Amino acid sequence: MYRPNTTSCAALGTDPISHLTFLIRHPGRQIALRRALERVVRQGWVVLDAGCGALGLLAIMAAKLGAARAVGVDLGDLQIARLLAKENGVADRVDFVEGDLRHAPIPVQRCDLLVSMIYRNHPGLDRPQHQLVQRLVERHAHAATVVIPSEVHYSATGYAHAWPHLERRWLSARRTLTALHARAAAAWSSQANRRTAWAQHLVEVERQAGISLSAIRPLIDRSRLLPPTTPIARPRSWGPVGLAPPPGLKALTQPHRFATIDGSSRSGASSYPESVALAVVRPGRMNAVLWRQDLLFDDIVIRRTESLDLVNGARRVAPKNRVILSIRSNGRDGVPMSVEPGVAGGSASSPWSP
Repeated sequence: MYRPNTTSCAALGTDPISHLTFLIRHPGRQIALRRALERVVRQGWVVLDAGCGALGLLAIMAAKLGAARAVGVDLGDLQIARLLAKENGVADRVDFVEGDLRHAPIPVQRCDLLVSMIYRNHPGLDRPQHQLVQRLVERHAHAATVVIPSEVHYSATGYAHAWPHLERRWLSARRTLTALHARAAAAWSSQANRRTAWAQHLVEVERQAGISLSAIRPLIDRSRLLPPTTPIARPRSWGPVGLAPPPGLKALTQPHRFATIDGSSRSGASSYPESVALAVVRPGRMNAVLWRQDLLFDDIVIRRTESLDLVNGARRVAPKNRVILSIRSNGRDGVPMSVEPGVAGGSASSPWSP
C-alpha cells in the first residue's frame, strides 16, 4: 500500500538537497528537536548524533548550545555539514564521520546525549533500528546519558478497506500526474523564480534551527530542482496523526498501543513484539491495518506518522473476535493475519475483496 510517511530522515538525508527538502516539508520535527536539545544540553557535554544527515544540523545545534564536543555520523558525504559547522563558529568542537553506524570508528567512548533519529516509521522495518540504537547505547552511553527520542510508541487499528485495488490504482495515477506536473513546472519556471523560492524556504529553516545555512546556497543555485511544496500525491488524511482516515475505511478494532520502547534501555530491541493482537469491536471483513508511530522526548512530540497496509488472509470478523497481525512483515506483500485460536472467524479471502 501507499505509505506517505515511511521514508526516514536518515534515508532522505544522505545528500544536502534531499535533507533540506525533508526539513522544509516537516518543520514541526525540526522545531521539536530544537526544543529537546535546548532543554537538555549542558556546558561541557559530549553529544553523539547517530544518523546526522548531510547537513549535520543537530550536532551543530548542540555545539552552539554549549556542548564541548559533538560528533555526527552518517553514510553520505558530510562535506556540507563541515562547512556549516565552520560557518556557525563551532568547527573546533564538531566532528563528522562518514560511515555505517554499525562499524564506523566513532571518536568518542562515552556521550552525555545520544540523538538517534534513525527510525523508518513502520513497525515491520524498525526492529533493526531498535537493535542498532541498543548497540549504540551499550557502546557509548553511561548511566546518566540522555537519549532522544526517549520513547517510541507503536499502535495499530484494524480496518475494512472497501476498494483497496481502486485506491492503489488512483494513487499510482496521481503520483504519475505529480511527476508530469513537476516536469512541466520545471520547464516553465525560470531559474530566478526557483532561486527565490528556495531562498525563502532556506530562511525559514534557518529560523527554525537557529543556524546559518549559507554554505548550501551554491548547491541550490546550481540545482534545477523545484523547491519543495506539499506533495500533490499525498492524501491529506494520511499525513500527520489526528486527521480523519481516508474515505472507504471502516474501523473494526479500537486503536491499540502494542509497544513502548525506552530509548535508553539496553533491552529495548528484545522487548519489540513479534505480533500484535487486536480486539474486534465492529463486524466486517478486515483487510487493512493502520500503523502509528510516535517519537517522543518527555512531553515533546517529535514526530507522528501513520502508514496503511493490506493484510494477507483477510477475514470476516465480529465483536469479541481477536486478530493476530505479524510485525515481521514490511507491509509490501501484505501483513500476515490470523484469528486467535479458539475464536471463531470467517474464511480467508483476498485482501482486495470489498
